[in-house]
Amino acid sequence: MNTQHQPSDYNDTHQIPEDELSLTTLFRAGGSLYGLDSSLVREVVRAGDITRIYDAPPDILGVRNLRGRIVTIVDMGIHLGTEASRRHRDNRLILIDHDGDTYGFLVDAVLEAVSPDPGELMPPTGNLTAAFSRRLLGLWRYHGEIASILSAETLFDENLNDTAEQQHSL
Repeated sequence: MNTQHQPSDYNDTHQIPEDELSLTTLFRAGGSLYGLDSSLVREVVRAGDITRIYDAPPDILGVRNLRGRIVTIVDMGIHLGTEASRRHRDNRLILIDHDGDTYGFLVDAVLEAVSPDPGELMPPTGNLTAAFSRRLLGLWRYHGEIASILSAETLFDENLNDTAEQQHSL
């Protein structure tokens, strides 16, 4: 399933195929609102204690032992090229399995699971970087805010860390 869309991929009503937008987990990371396909979310847990890994890429905070399983902890804000998540009691880890490993994406807060109408999805605006636009299924209005609905496949793009580092160096 191809979930990467360019603005030219959208028709006049900005619709994407129904099977590409389902129950969506909304969360805040790095000061922004995002959504991610809930079917990928293994579970959401409190951030807890994280053991730092020295000389790791900037978005890798460390690891956590979660019920006997070592989980790599990724700061979602840095990973997406925005601000680092501030550590506080509302922080959560969105756990996602990928290629046999479990990743915990640290976010500022998980809000809720919603079912956006695909017809309400808007294409990424021209003021977003091309790299960030490729990570999106689109933009969606949620209670007066704009949520960036992420393409799940891009969370594990090997070039994502390079892009995040480039955005921080600008």
